[in-house]
Parts: sequence; structure tokens; C-alpha cells
Amino acid sequence: LEIYSTVTAMGQTTTGIVILGTSLQSKNIRVDSCIFHDLTTGVIAGGSGVVRSSNVTVVDCTSYSCANNGMSTSFAESVQYVRCNCYSNGLPSGAGYGIDIESNVGESISNVDVLNCTFTSNSVGGVGVVSGNISNVRIDGCSLFSNPIGINVNGASLSPTTSLLVVGNITSGSVTRGISVSNAQFVVIE
Repeated sequence: LEIYSTVTAMGQTTTGIVILGTSLQSKNIRVDSCIFHDLTTGVIAGGSGVVRSSNVTVVDCTSYSCANNGMSTSFAESVQYVRCNCYSNGLPSGAGYGIDIESNVGESISNVDVLNCTFTSNSVGGVGVVSGNISNVRIDGCSLFSNPIGINVNGASLSPTTSLLVVGNITSGSVTRGISVSNAQFVVIE
């Protein structure tokens, strides 16, 4: 499945796939072998109000040239990104990660795995774990090339990111930092 250049009547691009819990929980969903490009964001796994997405797997997908993030998680639990390829996202807006794991105010994210993915030339970084109320994130076996920051973990000061495992990754050509961690607790980097 290839999703690209979807334009609204207002002239804005849209998101390729949105997995959103609203009044019912979106759960046990697999997105497999998709290509997303020239959108705002390729895939979003999230929730709304008191209902969050659960057990979402995105595998063997590619996102490129998305205006914001290639893929994004907000207000979700048990999300896996496996063998995904995210490159050149966030251009020309300048705001973009390959995968953005970011909670909104009053919401939380838990149990996210980013496994054996490749991130190249995204405008902000390869993987962003930003804002608070995020726990149990594993970034394992990924390759991060020519991103300003390979992996950026920046929790909120009042609710830091907790239980983060960053293991077996390769970062190269990062403009500012390969791995950056602030406002986080219980972090293992190997």
C-alpha cells in the first residue's frame, strides 16, 4: 500500500493512517509493508480523552518527505515499530523526527519498542522521545545516519521519561549529538 500527496480542500496535506482511540479503544492493529510520502505525518498511533490506542504494530513501513514526522505515537500503550525506514522527514518545515514519541498534556505513553529501524536525514532527529509521562521505551538495533540528533530523549521536568533502554544502535554523521538524554530516569545505554 502506498499513500501519498493527499491534499484537503484547504490545500493541506493529511496523515496517511491514523490509529486513534476515541470512545472505543483501537487495539490489536498491524500496519504492514506500507509506504508513506509527501504527507503531514505517515502514521499516527494515539488516543483522545481517556481512551488510548493499544497493541499497535507498524512493520516494514517506509516514510519519507513528510512535512512533520515520519511516524508518531501519542497517548498509546504497547506500540512496536519494526524494520521501518524513515528518511528526509520534516523538510522543509524543519520540525520532524523519523519516529516521534510524544505525549500531550494529561496523557501518557507506555511500552514502545523501536526495533531494527533505519533513520536518515530527518530534519530534527532519528527518534524523539519528548515531553513527560512516557515510560518503558526500547530503541534497539537501529541505524541512525546524518540526522541532527540520532536519538533525543527530553522528558518534562515534573514528569520525566522513565525506564528507557537504548541498546545496539549505530549513530553516524549526527550534526550535534548521537544520543541526547535529559529529564529522564532509569536509562540504560549500551
